[in-house]
Amino acid sequence: MKIKVMSILLCVSLIGQNVTALAEEAGHNESKVVESDVSYSQWAEESIKNAVEVGLVPEDLQSDYKDKITRVEFCRIAVQTYVVKTESELNMDIETPFTDVDDAYITTAYNLKIVSGVGDDKFAPDNYITRQEAAVMLNNLAYVLNIDNSIPQSEKFVDESYFADWAKSAVYSVAGIKSGDTYVMTGTGNGKFSPWMNYTREQAVATMYRLFNCESKVFRFIDVSDRDDYVYFENSDNSNKYIIRLSKDGKYLEQLVCGGIGLNIEKVVGDYIYYSELNMDKSYIARVKKDGSDNKSIVEDSNIREFYVSKNNIYYIKTNEGEQYDSVIKMDLNGGNIKKFDSDKNLDLIGLLTENDGIIYLSVLNQEKQTSSIPETDIYELNFDTMEFSESDIINYKAYDDEAVTDDKYIYYKVPQVAPISQPLVFYDVYKCNMDRSNETELNVMNVADGERLFPYKNCMYTTIMNDGYNIARVYGNGGSQAITNYKDFSYRINILEISEGVLYYKMTGDTNIKICCVNVNGRDNKVLYEF
Repeated sequence: MKIKVMSILLCVSLIGQNVTALAEEAGHNESKVVESDVSYSQWAEESIKNAVEVGLVPEDLQSDYKDKITRVEFCRIAVQTYVVKTESELNMDIETPFTDVDDAYITTAYNLKIVSGVGDDKFAPDNYITRQEAAVMLNNLAYVLNIDNSIPQSEKFVDESYFADWAKSAVYSVAGIKSGDTYVMTGTGNGKFSPWMNYTREQAVATMYRLFNCESKVFRFIDVSDRDDYVYFENSDNSNKYIIRLSKDGKYLEQLVCGGIGLNIEKVVGDYIYYSELNMDKSYIARVKKDGSDNKSIVEDSNIREFYVSKNNIYYIKTNEGEQYDSVIKMDLNGGNIKKFDSDKNLDLIGLLTENDGIIYLSVLNQEKQTSSIPETDIYELNFDTMEFSESDIINYKAYDDEAVTDDKYIYYKVPQVAPISQPLVFYDVYKCNMDRSNETELNVMNVADGERLFPYKNCMYTTIMNDGYNIARVYGNGGSQAITNYKDFSYRINILEISEGVLYYKMTGDTNIKICCVNVNGRDNKVLYEF
């Protein structure tokens, strides 16, 4: 449910409440508060010191903790909590959507859907926060961090009739989030929540620190994408396929390579685009500079079946003519330092899963279990440094030809739900297992679309799903997903092109036209950059 955070005047019936006496965030009533000689209450001392130590509180907010907190101050602490917990970086040059403030913390909080404006493109940064507004924002932050807020507090607050409609569910959700031995946000005593009472800095810091200590389902991928002003993709006509680059503002389009229908981009690494053309009569792996120059073939072999490019190497599968086995070839990005491993199996390359370029993972069709309607495939590990090909502790994951990814703690991969021989559309779920290929777990990401791999970025993965239409969803490490687009039909097929600097670029292919689009990774600012 979309919740709009609004700045609302203090309810007349509650004006007489004494804000400075409130110490609810420690679960205490006024009579239990012992004032110290510093700028915060004694109940908040430990939380504040710990929050400052881990970096949740900006330096200029490390004073006057008993003061009422403003909207901008709350955003700064909330975003700093997000940055520290997810090990992200704050973009200080982000463009503001508001006319009355230009602040990177506010804009980031807005883009993360932690907070909204007050209407008319305004944010009202200096307005004070009420307790119910704080509850909404804390609940939104919990959602962004994928902290479990699914079990609301069951006991009703006696002043529930004073809750705003837009805040009611959030109040009970955040009140149900447990952090250690306490809850992230509690009432003010005597069964009350006091929704219209102002929030203070010390209360904000204490609740943020508690939220910070909650178990989070986020995972952290290493962002190795190359910063670029262009997005690269394939486009085709009746007889040819092209590699095209489009400036990310949508204003400049250029054709770089023309080839056959089997032409496909694999990866953009450094100054080069690596691509292949795998046809019946012609197969090769090549690279071209991002400006279209220095286009040259690296490998030409009619038996190339598929290939993968890592940060430092090229890997490809070669089918050996007249033999019932495949070989795996490794070389550097220039085509040198070639290593070859001959297997005794038919292989599929599912991608390099670790930062160690000496280890790759391959999928092998399990010939002994083909009575099942779903092809059953095992993951094998190949170590090019030792030339060892593992055949133990493998995963039987019932999938094929799909690239897996890792955060160096778990392997994530797709598993089909419907047998391809019984139905033309194949749906997938996402699974994970430990790096030693144990403890397989289903992540409950339903209806992942066929033909799309998992794209890791920061603390989520992204893929396409089929719900009311083709859409893009982000997938969380411990389960669940959230659609970040909202298309309602299947007239366009979606393919993700790249994710960079918080923006996901994708291609929508229809029967008569093609659109290149982008959307913020949190689901905002979905727009068309170029249309053919």
